Amino acid sequence: MPWYKGNIHCHSTNSDGDLSPREVAALYRSGGYDFICITDHNRVTDPSEADLEDDNFLVIPGIEFTYDSVESSYIHVNAIGYAIDDKLPDSPRTLVEGMRQIVEVINKSGAFSVLDHPNWRWGYGVEEIACVPNAHAFEVYNGASACNNHGDSEHASTDRLWDSLLSRGVRLLGIASDDAHDYSVVNPTYAEPPFTGWICVRAENLKKQAIMESLLRGDFYASNHPVITSMSSSRECVEIQIQEIDQIKYTTTFVGKHGRILKRVSGEKALYLPNGNEGYVRAVVSDTDGHKAWTQPVFLDRQDVRSDASATD
Repeated sequence: MPWYKGNIHCHSTNSDGDLSPREVAALYRSGGYDFICITDHNRVTDPSEADLEDDNFLVIPGIEFTYDSVESSYIHVNAIGYAIDDKLPDSPRTLVEGMRQIVEVINKSGAFSVLDHPNWRWGYGVEEIACVPNAHAFEVYNGASACNNHGDSEHASTDRLWDSLLSRGVRLLGIASDDAHDYSVVNPTYAEPPFTGWICVRAENLKKQAIMESLLRGDFYASNHPVITSMSSSRECVEIQIQEIDQIKYTTTFVGKHGRILKRVSGEKALYLPNGNEGYVRAVVSDTDGHKAWTQPVFLDRQDVRSDASATD
C-alpha cells in the first residue's frame, strides 16, 4: 500500500491562523503533502472551504476542542475526521473529567482523538492522561514554540511520557504535527510555522475513509524529518527501511516497557525480533541533524489492539 504524508494539526483564519483555509491547503500541497486536517479552535472548518479541486490532495474535516482555563491548566484535544459543527460540550469543571468527556464525544462520532502538546505550558502529564484511557493518540512531537517536547528536570519529555503510559497499559498512539498558525509572517521569538512535524499514513487510497481507517488501526508513523520507506510491525518482527539522504546518518533505537533500550542499529535498515518479554516494542529513528521519526508500539500480549499494524509494503 502507498504512503501518504499529512498534517493533522494546523489552523486557519477560522480561528487564529493567518491564512484562509484554501491558502493553507495550497501551501501544504506545494510542500509535498498529500492531505491535511485543519483543526481550528472550537470550530469545524468544512473541507469545501479549502477545496483545491485536486484529486491528489485531501482535506479532512476536524476541530480542536479548546478550553484554556480548567484547574489553572487547559484542555486541547483534536478530533480528526470530525464534521459536526454543533454546540460544544459545556466548559468542564476538572481537567481529567473534561478530557474524558471530550474524548468520548470524539470517539462516539467515529473520529480520531488526539491529546495535544502535553508539555505546552506544562499542562498535563502521565497521571492525567492515564485517567483518559480511550484517547486514540497524543502528540509525541509538536513543532510549535514552547511545546517543550524534550521536557526539563521536573517534567518528562514526551518520549518518556509515552513509555510511562505504555508501561501502565495505556495503549496510546503517537503523532507529530506542526500546529501551524504563522504562515505569512514568522515571529522570531514565538513561531508556529508549517512543515515542522507530520505523519505518514499507509492506506489503500487517498480517500477520507481509507485514511481514517489507517489512523484508527495505527498504520502510520510520525516524523519531523526522517522518511521511512518500508515498515513491518508485528509480534514476530519489527523492521524498517529509512530513505537514504547524502551525508545524513541514522540510528534506530528499539524501545520496550519502562523505556528499556532493547537494541540500537546504525544505518538505513533496522530489524528487531521480539522474544516476548519486552511488553511492547516501538522504534525511534534519530538522524545526525537531531531529527526523529517514531513508529507505533507493538504490544506483545494477545489482546486485539489498534496499534498492531502488521501490513507490509
